[in-house]
Amino acid sequence: MNTTLGKLKLKLLENQLKLKNTFTVEEYYEMKQSLHDIRMSFAVYEEWDLYQRTTDMITVLLFQHALQQNDH
Repeated sequence: MNTTLGKLKLKLLENQLKLKNTFTVEEYYEMKQSLHDIRMSFAVYEEWDLYQRTTDMITVLLFQHALQQNDH
């Protein structure tokens, strides 16, 4: 179980780093789905701090996507 949780934390960190870059619409949908999957996994493990951090990242992702859409 710790190995799985460690992998989830690593995926979360990878997505966090990706948020600093610009991305295509396809990448946006992939990242959004990945974050939702990670968030649900953290809920299963009752890792509420990580669940909240993932939720915050989803919010940032949504705002970034909205801003990119306004620029076009």
